[in-house]
Amino acid sequence: MKLSMPPNPIQRRATDNKLMVFGLTGFEWVTTTGALVILYLCLGGFFVGMLAISKKIRNDGDTYPRPGTNSPFEDE
Repeated sequence: MKLSMPPNPIQRRATDNKLMVFGLTGFEWVTTTGALVILYLCLGGFFVGMLAISKKIRNDGDTYPRPGTNSPFEDE
């Protein structure tokens, strides 16, 4: 089994001589990074909203008691 060095991650594209890092040009890196930032901001906002809704429901006492626990609505 012959071992060889991996290809250089920084290369020039043969067609237009643009510099590429791991197969992507600078513009492609910026657009990919921007799309991922927007995606994760939306995903984070969704989960923050779900946590806020769940806290509101739990704090208002509008939940059913879990089996095996005392109900918060009963006098002890």
